[in-house]
Amino acid sequence: MHCAFAMLLTMAGASQAVQTVESLPDVPAVRLTQPVVVDGVLDEEVWEKAPPVTAFVQREPNEGAAATEKTEVRIAYDDEALYIGARMLDSKPAGIVARLGRRDASLTADELTFYVDPYHDGRGGYYFAVNAAGTMRDGVLYNDDWNDDSWDGIWEGRARVDATGWTVELRIPYSQLRFRREESYRWGVNFRRYICSKKEEDYLVFTPKKASGFVSRFPHLSGLVGITPPRRIALTPYTIGKAEFTGHDAGDPFNDGSRLRPALGADFKVGLGSTPTSGRWRWTPRWSTSATWRPSSPRSARSSSRAPTTSASARAAPPTGGASTGATRSSSTAGASGARRRARCPTTTSPTRRRGRASSPPAS
Repeated sequence: MHCAFAMLLTMAGASQAVQTVESLPDVPAVRLTQPVVVDGVLDEEVWEKAPPVTAFVQREPNEGAAATEKTEVRIAYDDEALYIGARMLDSKPAGIVARLGRRDASLTADELTFYVDPYHDGRGGYYFAVNAAGTMRDGVLYNDDWNDDSWDGIWEGRARVDATGWTVELRIPYSQLRFRREESYRWGVNFRRYICSKKEEDYLVFTPKKASGFVSRFPHLSGLVGITPPRRIALTPYTIGKAEFTGHDAGDPFNDGSRLRPALGADFKVGLGSTPTSGRWRWTPRWSTSATWRPSSPRSARSSSRAPTTSASARAAPPTGGASTGATRSSSTAGASGARRRARCPTTTSPTRRRGRASSPPAS
C-alpha cells in the first residue's frame, strides 16, 4: 500500500517536472536584417530562417496531451521592437472562426496570445492577443497567476486566413515594456493558441488545473542583445464638447434654451524609471470657451413654462502617441480575413475591463 502510494507521488512529481522552466529549451530570437511589414503575411525572409517553436500541449480538453493541430511561432527583433510571426495550421480551415469585434472584446474565435515577462521576475508581465479576424486584446500579468486588461498598449497586429490555416504578425515596441538595461537579455515568454471549433487550448507551457503559478513557468527567451530601454513619453491631446438644453422664457433674446461649451486639453505622461512600478507625471491643461447656438429659422411654438434641464457631454481622444517610437495604435479591423465566418460555437462577449487568472484566461 505504501509502495503504491509512493509510486503515485513519484509519477505525479514527474508529470509536474515536465512543465518546469529548467526542463524546457530556450525560445530563440533572431535579429532582423530587413524590415518587417506587419500585414499578417509571412513573406519576409526572417520567417523562413528563424527557428520555430512547435512543442505545444493541451490544457483543454485533454490536459498534457499533444496539440491536435500544428503551430509554428517565430520571434525576431530590431533596435525598436519585438516581432512575432506565427502559422496556425488547421486540417479543416473552413472551420476557423474569425470574429471581428472591438478591442479587448473577449470573443469566441480562433486566437493566438503572446505572453512576455521582460522584467524576468517570474511575477508579472504583459500579454498580446490577436484572433483570426485581427481583433486585438492586451493587458498586464501580476502576482504570477492574475491578469488585468485595463491596460492598453500601443502595438500592431494583423491576421490572415488561407487554405492551410491562418497566420498572424505582431510588432511590440520596447516603449510598451518595462525592462532593465543589460548587455544581453533573458526574458520569460509563453504562447497560447485557442482552436474554437474543438474548444481546445494549447500552450507552450501551461498551468495544471490543480496547480498554481503561470508567469513563473515561462521558458526563457534567448538571443536578445544590443537593445536599449527607450524613454517613455506620451502626449494625448483631446477635445471636450458640452451641450445644454434648458427651459427658457418665450421671446427671451439672451436665452433660447441651448448652449454649447467646447474645450481643449492634453495628457502628458513620462515614465520615471525601468521598474514596473515607476511613476508617471500627468499634466492636463484645459482651455474652454462658451457660445450660444441660435437656429436660423424661428421656432414654430414657444412655451412660457420652464422645462427640466438636460445636458449631454462627449469626450473624444485620439490614439496615444509615444514620442520615443512614433508607433501608432493599429485598428482591430485589420486583416484581409476580416469577413465574418460561420461559427461552430456560440458568441460570447465579456465586459471590456476584466481581472482574472492568467493561467485560465477568458475564452477567446
